[in-house]
Amino acid sequence: MPIQPVLDHKVELGRMTHLEVPLACVEANGIAILPIGATEEHGPHLPLCTDTITTEVTVLRAAKEAKVVMAPAIPYGNSRQNIGFAGTISIRPSVFAEFVKDVCYSLYRHGFDKIVVVNGHGGNAALLTVALEEFHLDTKAVTALVKCWALAEIEPPPGALPFEGHAGRQETELMLALTPDDVDRAEYVVSEPTVALGERAALAPPQYNPFDEPITFLISTWESTVTGHYGDPSKATAERGHMVLDLWAQNLTSFLKRLKSGEIKTTTRKEEMPAH
Repeated sequence: MPIQPVLDHKVELGRMTHLEVPLACVEANGIAILPIGATEEHGPHLPLCTDTITTEVTVLRAAKEAKVVMAPAIPYGNSRQNIGFAGTISIRPSVFAEFVKDVCYSLYRHGFDKIVVVNGHGGNAALLTVALEEFHLDTKAVTALVKCWALAEIEPPPGALPFEGHAGRQETELMLALTPDDVDRAEYVVSEPTVALGERAALAPPQYNPFDEPITFLISTWESTVTGHYGDPSKATAERGHMVLDLWAQNLTSFLKRLKSGEIKTTTRKEEMPAH
């Protein structure tokens, strides 16, 4: 017989038996959280798994604190903008969207009616928004999409460059905190964008500051940088990385606890949505 309560011992779905899953679902009040990252270049100094490991660590910490179920992380996504650099693996948008929906449908079938997807890669954002909207409209499950990188931030250090972004200082800080042996400090180099977009313009997916501008250029990372990253990783410290990771986990935990308690209500309407 399964040990009860399950979530006092484990929160990872992949470590549970099929007998434990229904018990864990009840204990989690139907919440399953799905981390999604990427396998893609992160400059000459960071590993391909950067988005996946930072997201998975954040989600696991929050799942343990909030006592909800964490599905296995998806380590691939839409990384077409980085395909010009070796090692990048990109999933076709239509395939990626359907794959994520199938994971959500499977969780829903087993009783999880609150699905929280935590995305750690900007290239996934637009596709996940559409896919999860379709999943919600089909199932009526409570469905949330979390931008892991937007959960919290701290003030940049003095002298921080205005074009920090993909694989720059902050992502280097995170990896120094998590897996310092995977950070190649000998390859630190300041990398400026190789584009001149003018005012009110940005790249899509967002690659470096500023991220939110009215004009969007669809430009690959290969076109917009020589090294595959933006910014100055030499200003990164593990201490700052730990601070960011702690804030990410704390803020995600707070959200999950509110969702689990019923404080968050996505609608107060009792009527069924019309078929049309």
